[in-house]
Amino acid sequence: MVTSIREIAALAKVSVTTVSRVLRNNGYVSESVRKRVLEVVESQNYHINLNARGLRSNSTNIIGIIGQNPYVTPYYGAVAKGILQACNERDYEVITFLVGSPEEELRAVKLAIERRLDGILFSTVRNLQSLELLHQYNIPIVLIERFFDVNYVGKAGVENSAGAFMATEHLIGLGHERIAILSGDLDPGNPTKHVDADRFSGYCQALAKHGLPLDEAIVALQDYGVSNGFKAVDGFIKRGERFTAVFATSDTLALGAYNALAFNGYKVPEDCSIISFENVLPDYFMLPLTVVDQHVIELGHAGADLLIEHIASKKPFSGKEELLAMDLIQGKTVERPGRGVNARKPRR
Repeated sequence: MVTSIREIAALAKVSVTTVSRVLRNNGYVSESVRKRVLEVVESQNYHINLNARGLRSNSTNIIGIIGQNPYVTPYYGAVAKGILQACNERDYEVITFLVGSPEEELRAVKLAIERRLDGILFSTVRNLQSLELLHQYNIPIVLIERFFDVNYVGKAGVENSAGAFMATEHLIGLGHERIAILSGDLDPGNPTKHVDADRFSGYCQALAKHGLPLDEAIVALQDYGVSNGFKAVDGFIKRGERFTAVFATSDTLALGAYNALAFNGYKVPEDCSIISFENVLPDYFMLPLTVVDQHVIELGHAGADLLIEHIASKKPFSGKEELLAMDLIQGKTVERPGRGVNARKPRR
């Protein structure tokens, strides 16, 4: 069994550069030569030693993503897609760590340090200790939509408050005054919850600007998820709350709201309008969704670009922040106020 690219090149009767191109799938190599090299690689059971390459170049060309399971929260799947696109363009490999607790996150960080990864992207981050540990080892960090107040990380995100304001004001501009909100949990002391707090703040600012009161009876603060959106709106309906529109701060909450209205005999948008904030589940709705598009795939791409540029510069981060623009996509789930929920018996 061979142990080096040079030996593979000798057996395949090609240059070391050609073998490198085949193994990295980068650069032109004729099909016949590629096939010959791969046959030698397979027959010799050869594997690239990434850590050995890293010892020579002080780089492994591998970055890590630490995030939640995309099957639980589609947002993270869209972010990861953007990251992978950027890494493929820049010839970087990616290792993904799916975590569900601070303890799992810290284990992932320690493993990333052991593997000598070039940098880490967080699409979720649960404690400051993870960032501090990476910083001690001089590993570059970029946070996506998770803004801890430290100056040694890069940040990529959107103006969540402005996006929520845009969504709420769109409804108000059409004449809606009773606007329910479905949002994530609010915890001002928890920096991982700033996205939820900012979106709720934008909603409140829009109401205040137009002289509309905040009615806590039609405010639901809970974890994201279709079932939570359903439970919240179903609860509003069963308690007899009146509203003509729902602003959901994620697509999963919006889908739950849509299902709850349909389950209780209400039609969207004739009886109740729905507007969302995200745009990662457009194909899951019966109607085209009206949504503030935060361009989640592009967000992941921007975060990866920021990280890779920093790795290449070999300079300390100065807290660089990349904020992406948002767009309001006017689908078919919002129109002027109809009769609303609990105005009278719903249609069947």
